[in-house]
Amino acid sequence: MRRKDREVTDFDEIVEILAQCDVIRLGIQAEGCPYVVPVSFGYAVEDGKLALYFHGADVGRKHTLLAQCDRVCVEADRFLGYVDTGHSYTANYESVIGCGTAAVVTGAQAVRGLALLLRHCGFGTDSAEACEKRTRVYRIEIDRITGKRRLAEQKKSGGT
Repeated sequence: MRRKDREVTDFDEIVEILAQCDVIRLGIQAEGCPYVVPVSFGYAVEDGKLALYFHGADVGRKHTLLAQCDRVCVEADRFLGYVDTGHSYTANYESVIGCGTAAVVTGAQAVRGLALLLRHCGFGTDSAEACEKRTRVYRIEIDRITGKRRLAEQKKSGGT
């Protein structure tokens, strides 16, 4: 990372940034060009590693590409607004980028993944078991993750 002063290295802080994000952007290897798709997600720290869960149909481009190559990249971010620093304009943000392996999960693990997804999206988890029968659930085991944050201060108004 070029700007080490913006790097977030603490794993718990990275997880907290992720917790505040609405979607992840899933990067999948495609035919000569990365395929990136936003997905709703749930997450958990399991055995000291981050696991992300998402769901989708068992047909379609995402499913086909994941069957061909299970290595993925995920990105999530929070835009916190533009600021005038007095000498430039910039954006405040927090973001995470990770790499891992995606795998289809079934049964109790799929129900747990859907419950985590529903909870993260602000819903109750009662329907997780019924949803599992109608959707394909994926688990991404993240093996590498980085965080970045920019929190510049707004220039104070000088008055007239």
